[in-house]
Order: sequence, then structure tokens, then C-alpha cells
Amino acid sequence: MSADIDAYQDQLVAWRRHLHQHPEASFEEHETVRYIRAELEPRLPGATFENLTPTSLVVTLDTGRPGPTLGLRADIDGLAMTEDRPDLDFASPTPGRRPARSSPGSCGRHSSSARPVAPNPTRVRSARR
Repeated sequence: MSADIDAYQDQLVAWRRHLHQHPEASFEEHETVRYIRAELEPRLPGATFENLTPTSLVVTLDTGRPGPTLGLRADIDGLAMTEDRPDLDFASPTPGRRPARSSPGSCGRHSSSARPVAPNPTRVRSARR
């Protein structure tokens, strides 16, 4: 499955950079949630998407096979900090706001990890959230 994941590296980088450029404060991540959902829904047919709160998203890929459910969690909020690398082409243009704690990276990794599973559900047991 590693080769499958490697095939999505460009998409992973694009997602990470987009999320880095558009940080939103905690409990204000409305656009971030919309972006993540818009990117994943067409790529994950058969998955269920739930907004448990206006700024959260739970995606469930159910393989229909028995086994434990695997949960992956990603922070998607930006912090009230000045961008320390404004020279980068993907730097946050939002004054006083930037992602920290690797939020864009963890969200991008989790999003990309679901992509190879969707077309190959028999390779994974049970559900993935």
C-alpha cells in the first residue's frame, strides 16, 4: 500500500499548502471544513461525511468487514502567531495568523491516507474514521 500512498504525494503537498495559506482560529474553521469536505467527497465515494459541529468533520469509510474501527484525528486550526517564513510561496497571508502544531500536515496526511483505501476496501478491515 506504500506505493499507493506515494502516488498521492503531489496532492498531499497541495492540500498542506492550501491549508497553510488559509489558517482559521479554533472554532472558526468554517472554510477549512468546507475545503476538506469538497476535496474528499468526490474522491471517497461511499464514505459518509458528518459535521458533528459547524467546525468539525467526521469521514467514515466502512469496508463492511469485521474488525476494529481505526480513528484518525487532525487539528485544523491556526494560531494567533505571525508567519515566521513570509518568503515561502505558501506562507499565510492572514496577518497575525498561521498554522502551528503541524495542523496542515496532519490534516493532509490523514486525508491522503484515505484515498488508497476507498477503491480497495477489501485491503482494510472494518471502518476507518
